[in-house]
Amino acid sequence: MTRYLFASDAGGTMTDVIVVDEEGRFVIGKAPTTRHDESIGYMESLDDALGYWGMSLEKDGKQVCSSTETAIYTGTAMLNTTINRDGLKTGLIVTRGFEDIIVQGRGRQSFIGADWSEITHMLYRKHAEPLVPRRLTRGVTERIDMFGNPVIPIYEHEVRRAVEELLDEGIESLAIVFLYSFTNPAHEQRAREIAEEVIAERGATVQISLSSEVAPVQREISRANATV
Repeated sequence: MTRYLFASDAGGTMTDVIVVDEEGRFVIGKAPTTRHDESIGYMESLDDALGYWGMSLEKDGKQVCSSTETAIYTGTAMLNTTINRDGLKTGLIVTRGFEDIIVQGRGRQSFIGADWSEITHMLYRKHAEPLVPRRLTRGVTERIDMFGNPVIPIYEHEVRRAVEELLDEGIESLAIVFLYSFTNPAHEQRAREIAEEVIAERGATVQISLSSEVAPVQREISRANATV
């Protein structure tokens, strides 16, 4: 049975796929990138590539997929969205006291490409706009310790109020980032349940992301950036 390798790249406009068989023969396919669901563009470009071998996903998809040895995915969707700032309007709910988690950024990275005069004159340094502005960030009382033990219970009324205020601001997505949620996601999960209730009451459609699911790792700034 012929074995295949394929690599795919979703760009801002087009998605490209190259398929290579065990003899080194290759074909290249192309299809429009589908930002709302990149898998559509990937499959359409793969189907386009297979067409050069007289094959199709509908007819030969099962055989091709079962014979695929390696599949590589790349894409610039997140990079393009970050640079162009054209993603969904996002609200952020964090542990109270950490409302500036996105705004403060990481000092070391903020100096990349700066010369010595810029580093020593911080008052004149222009920082990039935060991914989530401070006005779309809300803090709620809760605390999980480093061992995953609940130290302060989540104040559910604060979560409800935070979601209501963010909905009033017109958010389209919501990120929830609590300290040490990667050791115990219970508070983030409960906050999502409350948010879903409030969103349903408003008849709105808002995508909710939890840091404990998107990036369950240490260091809350990195986790927050990934979730947002």
